[in-house]
Amino acid sequence: MADYSESLAGRGFISPLRFEVSIDDCEVVGKIPQDLDGAFYRAGYEWYYPPKFPDDAILNADGYISSFRFKGGKVDYKGRFVNTHRLQKQREARHQLYGYYRNPFTDDASVRDAVRRLISSVGLRVEMFGSAQDFLVAKRPDAPACLILDVRMPGLSGLDLQLKLRDAGIHVPIIFITGHGDIPMSVRAMKGGAHEFLTKPFRGQDLLDAVQKTIASDRTLRKERGELSEIRARFDSLTPREKEVLDLVVAGLLNKQIADELGTSELTVKTHRAHVMQKTQADSLAHLVRMSEKLKATLRK
Repeated sequence: MADYSESLAGRGFISPLRFEVSIDDCEVVGKIPQDLDGAFYRAGYEWYYPPKFPDDAILNADGYISSFRFKGGKVDYKGRFVNTHRLQKQREARHQLYGYYRNPFTDDASVRDAVRRLISSVGLRVEMFGSAQDFLVAKRPDAPACLILDVRMPGLSGLDLQLKLRDAGIHVPIIFITGHGDIPMSVRAMKGGAHEFLTKPFRGQDLLDAVQKTIASDRTLRKERGELSEIRARFDSLTPREKEVLDLVVAGLLNKQIADELGTSELTVKTHRAHVMQKTQADSLAHLVRMSEKLKATLRK
């Protein structure tokens, strides 16, 4: 039996109806005018099965159409569920498949698979996770990628996961999905480094465009991080004296000036300078300065 006891949607005025019905010649309090001839239709929501999450919005329930038909002083009533693909799938599964309103990432795995198929259709590899915790413990491929998160998720929220990844030094660009009511949280997400965010409802093509753009951005950033890591390794190979010479060279001092500054001979400075150029693989003084500035820029961040 369907149990609504844990759901806010199972109580009071919005308690679920769950059945389709036809009632001819309803009992009426008062009197219906004989010349009233017409119908009143109402589109609403009914939970055919209890929601996945107790605090889910009534908008996430299934569509239900009810009507009152007036004629000859009498009224008939009919109520029907809208026979959507969604409702058919839930009837087959015999439980609620859909998570938070318009949040495909809290849906049942059979529903989330539609998102996977959409992204896979353009030749991209997709991995789906049931929760933020599942993602954290999974092995991630060392390749350009993006992470699609909803701001609002059960357990660890999208924003919480974003912070955990940042604190752990894990660089994966994030596309956030948000509802209109979550705009303040979306602003926080963007300030936290999110690359894109989409407001529900969105078209499949909007998601595909965001994914392609974010992966391209990650490919560029990964290349830059790789180059920076290589430069750092070269500069770390310098001796303390060579680092001193490097700092003075990039500051624009001549060999004689460096020798005076360090209290050594000009010939010794030339030797250290040659080692610096060799170890850092600098093609020219300008190249050496550019690499040095790149490293300094990362330290300032």
